[in-house]
Amino acid sequence: MSADLTLRLKAVDEASKTLQDVGKSAENLGKVAETTGRNFKQMGVGFSQVATAGFSLYQSFDRIQNAQLSLQSAQFSYQKSLTSLQAAELAHKDILEKKQANLDAIRIAEEKVAEANAKVEESLKALQAAELAAEETSFMAIERQNEYNTIVEEFGPKSVEAKAALERLNEAKKADNEATKALNQSQRDNEAAVTASQSAQDALTKALDVAKDMPDKVALALQRLQDAQERIALSSQRVDQAQQNVSSTMMQTALTAGPMMVTMFTGLGTAATGNLPADTCTHPDAVSGGWGGSSTGP
Repeated sequence: MSADLTLRLKAVDEASKTLQDVGKSAENLGKVAETTGRNFKQMGVGFSQVATAGFSLYQSFDRIQNAQLSLQSAQFSYQKSLTSLQAAELAHKDILEKKQANLDAIRIAEEKVAEANAKVEESLKALQAAELAAEETSFMAIERQNEYNTIVEEFGPKSVEAKAALERLNEAKKADNEATKALNQSQRDNEAAVTASQSAQDALTKALDVAKDMPDKVALALQRLQDAQERIALSSQRVDQAQQNVSSTMMQTALTAGPMMVTMFTGLGTAATGNLPADTCTHPDAVSGGWGGSSTGP
């Protein structure tokens, strides 16, 4: 009877130990579950930090690229404005040179007109003198001819008086011929002087016609030059602003890249160390030799 009681007490003791072992295993399972949840949370936080820092770093370099593209665009616009300015400067210089050339042409044309008009006056005076001389010599030749005719009738053609009258007649005719030639030359000179005067007047008229449009052309070239100067000034400001933006963006990236890299490595470290600890990964079956607690049988 006592042996049976002893056996039952021993069975109760072993059952109590087994229940204790089961309780410890359940407690360990709870710890494992808690630790596993906490580790997965840490891994999620770590990966989130890596993703956030990586995206921020990408945005920083993207801003640098956008700033550099803006700078290139501003520099391209500046080059176009510079080309336009150079063209406007050449056009303004050219129109000023044309204006000066036109003023010189007007001055020269006026001088030529005055000179040609003076020659016309001189040739006209010479023509008038030649006409008067031709009239006198013609009148003299007529008188000598009448005189010769009278003497021939009175004394005969072979008389001494007739011979002397004939000599005077020939001299008068010669003088009349020379006067006629001089008159013809004076007429030609006068015509040439009048033609030259007309040509000089035409050149002056043409130069004056060009001068009429010159103020508008000069004003237009000046306005275009001023517009080009304003555009180049604005383009230069945009280039400066774009350059400052690039420098500022690069500076900000340089200041934030280090902390973001640290955040990324910290996140990677957090994610990497979020594994289950070795002391909490023991399966309850391995505790005390299994669910039965003791490694020895009942």
